[in-house]
Amino acid sequence: ELHGHIAYVGSDNNVYVFNPHIGADTALTADANANRRYEWPTWSTDGRLAYFATTQAASGDVTVSAAVALLDAEQPVTEVVYEGQGEVFNYASWSPGDCADGDACRDLAILLSGADTGMFVELVRVVGATAANSQAIPGGPPFYYSWSPDGSRMLWHRRVESDYQFDVYSARTNEIETTLPYTPGGVD
Repeated sequence: ELHGHIAYVGSDNNVYVFNPHIGADTALTADANANRRYEWPTWSTDGRLAYFATTQAASGDVTVSAAVALLDAEQPVTEVVYEGQGEVFNYASWSPGDCADGDACRDLAILLSGADTGMFVELVRVVGATAANSQAIPGGPPFYYSWSPDGSRMLWHRRVESDYQFDVYSARTNEIETTLPYTPGGVD
């Protein structure tokens, strides 16, 4: 059982999980260095852990990746579920509820920024620890989002062209259900 476990990035920039029941750490990564750093470990409500890496190649090219770890087995299972070039990681959060594809399915929303694309959310559908599909949702900056309590919808606060707007997005139908008639306050 993962109750009470704490995920953190250590002083060596690798990801660890502390198990308070036995007082021990488990290292999930061991390859952080001056060109690769891990950040933002975040739990889903069903016990999956996502964490993110930014890697800079000698050429200066930057890669952002997202990995998901399942820790409820004897040996942790970790898989990369997203990888993008030339992007900057901002933050991420899991949907609080299962997606329409069943109990082992969750959506992971990753807010990224790109020099050519601006801010966007990469919405990754994860089954177990494997990415089933992924889609980029453009908008912003700004682009902020919040999940509904059941995880079926998101509220987006974003700029589309020159207009700031609130959109209600359905993760089940993969479409904007409505654009609210309210003008968002400034968050730049």
